[in-house]
Amino acid sequence: MVPRFRIQFDMGDLNQSVIDEWLRFVVNKNVEILELDLQNGRKACTIFPSYNFPLNLSNAKVVELASLRKLYLNNVVVRNGVVEKLLTTSPLLEFISIHRCNGLTQIRVGGQGVINLKHLEIVNCFGDLSIHLNDCDLVSFMYKGILTDLEFANLPNLKEFNIRHDRVGFENYVLSQLSSCVSSLEALSFSVNGMITENLLSIPRLPNLKKLTLTIDTMEDGHLLNHLVSSIREACPNLETFIIKLGWYSPFERRVLKARSSANIPPFESLKVFKMLGYYGRSVDYELAAYVIHNAVALEKVVIDPRCQDLITIDRHKVHRNVLLKKDFARSSAKRQLESLVARKSPGAKFVIL
Repeated sequence: MVPRFRIQFDMGDLNQSVIDEWLRFVVNKNVEILELDLQNGRKACTIFPSYNFPLNLSNAKVVELASLRKLYLNNVVVRNGVVEKLLTTSPLLEFISIHRCNGLTQIRVGGQGVINLKHLEIVNCFGDLSIHLNDCDLVSFMYKGILTDLEFANLPNLKEFNIRHDRVGFENYVLSQLSSCVSSLEALSFSVNGMITENLLSIPRLPNLKKLTLTIDTMEDGHLLNHLVSSIREACPNLETFIIKLGWYSPFERRVLKARSSANIPPFESLKVFKMLGYYGRSVDYELAAYVIHNAVALEKVVIDPRCQDLITIDRHKVHRNVLLKKDFARSSAKRQLESLVARKSPGAKFVIL
């Protein structure tokens, strides 16, 4: 028995037949965790994946791994139908992670009592993808990339939903798919793309949501405070952690926004942690942060990260000097604008600038 097996190579350093042999070795070893990573992390991936998974054995269309519980695929080719077949031939399979893979255009998973899938994540795959998930005990779902269609139905145990798509104006449709899991959802992460309009978001009531991460990738403010944060306050009465991520590529000088009257909207009663990432000190940044701080009555911690989120993983020495200067300016702006506000509105809260 081999509990965990990892195949990790740069595809340019190895031919396909060698990987085939390693997979043949795995089939009869009762592997529980299998990782197939054909980008070794030291080299940038500049071409599409070229290794087809899974390997055909004994005239079977899909490798049968009866003991498999977790599967990690990175930089390989995964064809339509493979995920579904794996879930039926590997009855213990509960975790699937697919990163930077090619070949998939649709995933259709369903069948309570038939499959054991609990966690599914699909990140930065090549091409458009349509996803339909229904009638299963899924607990967490993550998707980042281009999305053409998303359909959820009867997912009563879904606790974590994380989506970062590139389709402008798709937010309302994505949120509408949560109707079958509103009572179970505890953590939600989604992005807003394109122009913000009067009818931007229709957030369903999420009574048990504890953590919300909102990524704002937009060139317009519109009525951001009026129709975004206020609707979140109404929809998520038990929110404890609220994270807002802002893009630096949008214009630095934008008009000051005024939030609509909130006399009839209850404050953030349960909010304990508020984080704003990508805070630059623009008027809209301050107004948004101040709005949350003003309306949170139980804050314990406020974290401001002035770094550009798109460059956060890049070596400091490789970042353009102008970006570093902007970060320093953003840090000083955050201290000047928000430190006294937090001390005044939430005297016991810890204020942190990264």
